[in-house]
Amino acid sequence: CLVIAVLSFNILGIGSQRFLRLAVVPLTIITVLWICELIKELSEKQKYAICLITIVLFGLFYVGYYKIPQPIVNEEIEKAMTFIESYNSNATIISWWDYGIVYKYYLLNKVMYFSTSYKQPDMKNLALALVTENEQESYDLLKWFKPPILLVVQDYDIERIYTIGKLIQKGVSKNAVAFKIQRNETTLLKSIYRGKGIYVYKVE
Repeated sequence: CLVIAVLSFNILGIGSQRFLRLAVVPLTIITVLWICELIKELSEKQKYAICLITIVLFGLFYVGYYKIPQPIVNEEIEKAMTFIESYNSNATIISWWDYGIVYKYYLLNKVMYFSTSYKQPDMKNLALALVTENEQESYDLLKWFKPPILLVVQDYDIERIYTIGKLIQKGVSKNAVAFKIQRNETTLLKSIYRGKGIYVYKVE
């Protein structure tokens, strides 16, 4: 049941996949031991069926785990961090959780990054600022963090925007501010840097 639950979560894209990799080895061992015990009582056809089902399940696990790209550090991120460092060393850097700790490594600035483990108002304000369709609302929510603020958004964050919306129980459309940032369609949020897959916006 545990194996099936973990596989299902991955297939559906639920939860944080990077933590589930810790469960892969023990789950594999448990599954193999269970299959070995089960096979003793089965006919040849049933054994083949069990083997086939096992291969399919772990194939689904692979697809579920890798369908969401994992955070990686690349040259584009380094270029963006170099720009921010030279642009305004006193600004507060706001970003979603996954890359926040990477930005903090590169920058001496105060970097704020949020997940469900952080204070609820902080996390909700940033999440809502990304998923709302109303740019004025997004701008006001970001100003709550006390300017000068530089909002850093990556395509990786935007690919996860529906998950971010689920965290605050807010529906997400293609007119969400995060998608407008990706398309460079914002007016109140001022674009000051656009790299390949990474965008920096100024909130004054």
